[in-house]
Amino acid sequence: MNLFEFFSVPSVKDHEDNKKGQAPTSDDERRQLSDELFWYMLDHDDLHKKHVIPQLHKIKKDNKDLKKIDRSEYRECWMPMVREACLKFHKENKMSGHPSKVFDEEICKQLCRRLADRYIEDIKKGEYELG
Repeated sequence: MNLFEFFSVPSVKDHEDNKKGQAPTSDDERRQLSDELFWYMLDHDDLHKKHVIPQLHKIKKDNKDLKKIDRSEYRECWMPMVREACLKFHKENKMSGHPSKVFDEEICKQLCRRLADRYIEDIKKGEYELG
């Protein structure tokens, strides 16, 4: 079940059926697609192992004082994870159209910002004790 299905909001599949895999046109569609993909990335174990853990090790190694990490420095480093997640999400949801049309550059950059904010905040709180 998709997050939006739980709250009775049209799902990405509904968007797909109506738009045939084209880039979302309204702000609500963009936000909805971005939110679904964001939670998909957070819940995907393989993406977490492949991208998050190594990136958090690097961030922790690069910064002696974890309370003063600048999030803006680490936004672009999440792009490989976002790109891979877009492809997986596109395939798993059987979306038509090219993934780069559905998940345009603006959505990808927004997701990078959200991931950086999320994980840097987790590091600052001490929620990731990396050995």
